[in-house]
Amino acid sequence: MPRTVHYKASSVIYFEGDVGDKAYILREGEIVLTSTDLETGQEVHERIGKGEFFGVKSSVGRYPREETAMVLSDAEVLEFSASEFEGFLLKNPRVMMKMLKVLSRQLRRIHKRVQTLLAVSEEVNPEEGLFSICKYYIEKQQFSQAAYALGRYLAYYPDGVHVEEVKAALARVQAAQARGGTGALSVPSPEPRKPSLSSAEKDFYEAESLFGQERYEEALASFMRIAEGSDQEDVRRRALFESGRCLMAMARYDEVIQHYSRFARDFSDAPETSEALFLIARAYEEKGDGARAGALYRKVLSLPGVSSEVVKKARKALRGLEERV
Repeated sequence: MPRTVHYKASSVIYFEGDVGDKAYILREGEIVLTSTDLETGQEVHERIGKGEFFGVKSSVGRYPREETAMVLSDAEVLEFSASEFEGFLLKNPRVMMKMLKVLSRQLRRIHKRVQTLLAVSEEVNPEEGLFSICKYYIEKQQFSQAAYALGRYLAYYPDGVHVEEVKAALARVQAAQARGGTGALSVPSPEPRKPSLSSAEKDFYEAESLFGQERYEEALASFMRIAEGSDQEDVRRRALFESGRCLMAMARYDEVIQHYSRFARDFSDAPETSEALFLIARAYEEKGDGARAGALYRKVLSLPGVSSEVVKKARKALRGLEERV
């Protein structure tokens, strides 16, 4: 059951970068959400009024908060877990429609920003395009986006020309996230500029944008078109890997197992292969086959050169399996 929580004026409910599974509806008082504009780097303030919700996307999506929620006047809020909020929506279709309208407006704004971010005047190679995205997010202090982009660079280009800079930048970004997103960061490189991408890379990141909007069917179709139509081996491989993530997000576990088994066979030395095996294990676990899942988690941990992120996830998943036995 949701619980009622009272906050005093000037208190903070959560900070940008926090990880939490709570969603909120304001019953009394006033709250302001403060975030950083992706394009300008300036602070954006959004006031939350009585009866409005906040913290929903990060709660349901289980990713770090994108804004800081501060109480302007003594407030009373309803606090929901992600599952409680989903149940609340099912019982209150009017609230659901209101939320969908708000999210639709937000997604349109995000789409416009992505289009601006991907606007190109010249073409560069894919590695430089991705590195430029890393620099852009760090310059704007968008730490969660920066961490994702830096992680993707290390996965796609483990021997890339910027790999040492990216590793150092990722460590600083993760440290800033642990501090609550404080502290200025920079990548030791030329003056930041907005990324310029090839046509194939632009299609790829537009497909990732669809995935980020949870439009998984559309994202899957886009990634498969890229994989079938690209003559760039790294773009094709990455598109196939991301296709599997779409299947996983849609809980199509049998297809995940088949898809990533082919991927591991065809790209045995690829940087994504260990994560593909991890996702096969996850699919078996979701299907209730703990024995196969455990064997695959152990295989992932035994492989050489597995990224620290995949190792951490595999260890955590294996511990969870063993605790349930």
